[in-house]
Amino acid sequence: MKTPLKLKSLISTFIVAVMLTLPLLISAQSDNKSEISPEMREKIDQLNNQFIDAMQKGDLSKIMDLYTDDATLMLPGGKSLKGKKEIAAYLEGVKNIKNVKLDVTDAGGSGKIIYQVGKATYVTNVNGAEKQETNDFVMVLKRQSDWDYKISVNSTN
Repeated sequence: MKTPLKLKSLISTFIVAVMLTLPLLISAQSDNKSEISPEMREKIDQLNNQFIDAMQKGDLSKIMDLYTDDATLMLPGGKSLKGKKEIAAYLEGVKNIKNVKLDVTDAGGSGKIIYQVGKATYVTNVNGAEKQETNDFVMVLKRQSDWDYKISVNSTN
């Protein structure tokens, strides 16, 4: 049985399209790996150090400077806070945190958006007694117009 000419043409077009797009798909997949450049890693470390310093000093203004205006803070139990005003009101109630440590276990991104995944360990004062806590976190950093990064999404459990 002979294959009609239109079908042959369609099959040929499909094969050419696959051959042309396959390298792009492979390249896109390799770009999604969690490997980041040393410069990006330095940006993450700088932001984390600023975050830790501000948290330990209880400097709410400096903490809020690290967030975008439309940032989202996702808390355990499905509660989300949107914008600096809501996040600042929440953080006002969690002062007296010390010995903050962020252990980043995975990081990646494209340059415009960087993400980091890890564990946050800190000591709080609950009714006069110190308590060490550890939470998992995911933080998404968004590059701003000045090429600096700010926290766009912060999720913790």
